[in-house]
Amino acid sequence: MQDFRALDMLISLLKNDADKLVRIASIIALESYRDERAVAALIEALHDPDIEVCRHVVKALGIIEDSQCTPALLVALRDSDVRARRLAALALGKLGDTLAVDGLLLALADAEAGVRTQAASALGELDDSRAVFPLMRLLEDSDPLVIRSAALALGQLGDPMAAGSLTEVLILSDDTPTSGLWQAVRDSAIYALSLIGDARTVSFLLLLLEQPRQSSHTLCMLIDALGQIGDEQAREPLRALLEHRNPAVRKRAERVLAK
Repeated sequence: MQDFRALDMLISLLKNDADKLVRIASIIALESYRDERAVAALIEALHDPDIEVCRHVVKALGIIEDSQCTPALLVALRDSDVRARRLAALALGKLGDTLAVDGLLLALADAEAGVRTQAASALGELDDSRAVFPLMRLLEDSDPLVIRSAALALGQLGDPMAAGSLTEVLILSDDTPTSGLWQAVRDSAIYALSLIGDARTVSFLLLLLEQPRQSSHTLCMLIDALGQIGDEQAREPLRALLEHRNPAVRKRAERVLAK
């Protein structure tokens, strides 16, 4: 049972204490309250003159997950502080309020890659078809983490219209250095295609599967994707992998074929 006398004290400290560390401690404590007064006090604290306090407020509003926070978080999404914008996008994704879609779509054009990344992830969580084409355009971003986030969001949205753009990502990323970031982009595009489940992508995935220098990791991702889509034309190529030199690849192919 929550102590509402403590709530009143925390709200008072948040509003009136001159020490920013005390105000931050009050914010952290208020995260556990699901009370309208706590939410209202936190929203008001977004106007605190100290940027670190504002960052903690945005984070707290995301933890509370109350849709009445949406307008305040949309304001924070336009804040001059990069971290505040990123936290606001994260919080809006958690809230699941589609009233945030338009603001998050605008955030896809943010100058900071971290904000674009988080806005794309949030749009994937909101499951609104208005985000499909903007996220497809975001696949052309120069930052691999942004592309990865957009690919995963498109997978969550599950619209077959995105399949062509995701295959283009796989083609283009194949010409990039084999860094961990670009490998993550490829993995995300393959996983997104598996979530979309469009049988028209099977032929393309099989071409990737049969590339002679394909890494065992990528082969496992492709096997899972083909298994998820479940098209019969993949069975013979998957059977061929039962003789692969890598035991992880053999085991993955065996598991998919057993379904």
